[in-house]
Amino acid sequence: MVSNQLQYLIDKRIANNLYRCTEMQCKEGYFLSSELDIWIKDNGTDFLDHLYSFPFLSDKQNIVEEVFPFLDQILGVDYKNILFEPGKHHPCIGVYSAISNQLLGIGVGRKNTVFVLCTNPEIGDNSIEEFSSLDYGNVVRKIVDFLQITAVNHEFMCEAINEEDEDCEFEYMDLMKEDFDKVLLVIPNLTSDFAEISPFDYLLNRT
Repeated sequence: MVSNQLQYLIDKRIANNLYRCTEMQCKEGYFLSSELDIWIKDNGTDFLDHLYSFPFLSDKQNIVEEVFPFLDQILGVDYKNILFEPGKHHPCIGVYSAISNQLLGIGVGRKNTVFVLCTNPEIGDNSIEEFSSLDYGNVVRKIVDFLQITAVNHEFMCEAINEEDEDCEFEYMDLMKEDFDKVLLVIPNLTSDFAEISPFDYLLNRT
């Protein structure tokens, strides 16, 4: 059963129920509706209401501030010290598992590399699949992968700008937008400007 606070976030399109998001069900997206039907037939419906995404970085006023009261109430650990340690890169996306009551943070860190942090210390970059045994469509992994591809193409685009290569600049801009749109699809109130997500530190040692 979805809590009142979580339903409030869903109704305001701040949180997104990942397995009930019909926009995700397409060939170039996360999974097909036919696959969803098979998972329901084989496993029941518990997985439909267990994964929720929300932004930790938004260009809309008070969006992120709406998320924290829900997390403060539902989580039994000091998630802010785990995900938002001072002096470290912070996640821009949160994914909450209602089955395990765990929170996963996804962000872009050093050298435009995507990282994950979790309230379960056993889950990290190389063990994302362990975050949820009911994530039959590997949705969390796909969010990470789409964000990483976006980051790589953003880096190439910035290199093209520095080299004043407009053809490459627009080519990588289009590629970046294609994958970032897939991220924005599942976190609709995430900032739409990837420049706000990237730390740009991969450019520091270049001339």
